[in-house]
Amino acid sequence: GDVAINTDGNNYIEAWVCSTNQGMAYFTYGTPPTQSPSPILPAGPSIQASNKSIELTTTAYTPVSKTVKITGNYLEGDINLALSGANADLFSLSSTSIAQSAGSADITVTYSPTAAGSHSATLTATSANATAVTVSLTGTATAKMDFDDNITEMTEVWNFSGNASLGSWLDISGTGDYLRTIAFKDGKIYALHCKTGGTPAIKIIDAYTGAQTGSLSVNGIQNALFKLSGIAVIGGKIVASSISSANTNFYIYIWDNDSSDPRVLVTDSTHDGEVVGAQLSVSGDLNNGRLWINNDGTSKLLYYTVTDGTASQTPTVINLTKSGAAFAGGNGRGSAEVIYNSDGTIWLAPKDAVPTLFDASGAYKSSVNSGVVSGNQYGTAMKIIPFGEKKYLAATAYKSGTNNGGFTLTNVTDGVESASSNLFFYPQAGLGATSNDQRITSLCYATRNDGHVLDIWVSAAKQGVAYYTYNGEGQSAVEAISAGAMRIGYNGREVSVAGADAARISVYSTSGAMVADVRGENTLNVSLLARGVYIVRATDRNGNVATSKILR
Repeated sequence: GDVAINTDGNNYIEAWVCSTNQGMAYFTYGTPPTQSPSPILPAGPSIQASNKSIELTTTAYTPVSKTVKITGNYLEGDINLALSGANADLFSLSSTSIAQSAGSADITVTYSPTAAGSHSATLTATSANATAVTVSLTGTATAKMDFDDNITEMTEVWNFSGNASLGSWLDISGTGDYLRTIAFKDGKIYALHCKTGGTPAIKIIDAYTGAQTGSLSVNGIQNALFKLSGIAVIGGKIVASSISSANTNFYIYIWDNDSSDPRVLVTDSTHDGEVVGAQLSVSGDLNNGRLWINNDGTSKLLYYTVTDGTASQTPTVINLTKSGAAFAGGNGRGSAEVIYNSDGTIWLAPKDAVPTLFDASGAYKSSVNSGVVSGNQYGTAMKIIPFGEKKYLAATAYKSGTNNGGFTLTNVTDGVESASSNLFFYPQAGLGATSNDQRITSLCYATRNDGHVLDIWVSAAKQGVAYYTYNGEGQSAVEAISAGAMRIGYNGREVSVAGADAARISVYSTSGAMVADVRGENTLNVSLLARGVYIVRATDRNGNVATSKILR
């Protein structure tokens, strides 16, 4: 049997009781509450939308679409769809009505911006005796790509190396304080020279012409295995690291400007008992950043945090692992570049492995295909470069073993791990045949002309340094014929002559008219010239002539 009870909790109770094979009875007690009966009415017409809002993103003049499902219930007529709002003309619908008999439909909303910016509209669905439903539409358009970001080759601007002419400032002999690493800042290359126990030099080079313009002070640099080796830029300032043996003082220095003496930013007497410092990498800025190094053998990453311009003096240590064992990235006194990603993952370019990705704890995640670095795994520098709507990976490698270094460029727009081969290797013959026994290489890149021009500089210790450019506006930024050691350079603002003292620099339009001229100077400002193609003619004091085509 069973019983059911209902009560108002006050003056009234009622009960139903039943028993198998015996029947059912109903009992009440007290006065039932007063009730106003509510008649059951059929449901009225209503409309629903699967989304309250839709966001669409594209480039100007490139339509993009999304769908929203509009559903009606107990309809008394068709559903009508309309657009309103400030930018309603930039949105369109696949249909402006849904038949009552259909009841529902997937409606495609298309956003067709005619300019960059943020745009909005409202989709409203109505039907007879139904409450109207609205869907908020937001569109964001970036500027339409107005240049070619599909890099298939780059132009060599200058090449100072064992396989080309050497700049007067460059030492790659290995007997002197030879080139180790480079950094780029504000149109200048900072070329760090040092050897074991030697006196370091950081030479300031015009990045676009290859001419030396000065040097950084090395006053107060302390003794170490290498007094200086790695160089980088953080927060607009140059920083450089020593190479230090296990449990000896390791230093990172900072220069406030090109004329200041260096200041000690980090002094660490133990650095986890490891040989460290050949390569220095950075992430963030001087308010909230990190200074990255790794150990000899490349089984550990160490970083010093920088907060409000002050660096920690004890590193955080990340042990690198692969398949549960210590990762073996190769020796070379700690030569490996680190790229710290916003999601906490870490790219590493170690000497004895292809560029490799680790999670924040140091566990192996993935590696690039060996074809990206032409099957050579000894490069120790890499950069992931956004250019236009694409993304490229530049990574150092060698033509053979650790001889004739250079860099490969790979289109990784669809993902670094999915790329299987590179676009090219530069310099095509390599930088020099002397073996880079320190396994230290470096890469710098920058963009100019509103991001339309990409510049890349590459160096390898004991081999040299070279500069390449790509102009997405359709013509090479530098197309020069050199005379002897004289070379013409162009940085988008000035024409310059390197390798010789210029007696005269003249600029001509394509019709042959002279539009700019200077005598006895090695630079000529052409920033006031109209956009277009020009011919540059330079004459040195010995009468040698060099010409170049430039694009303003």
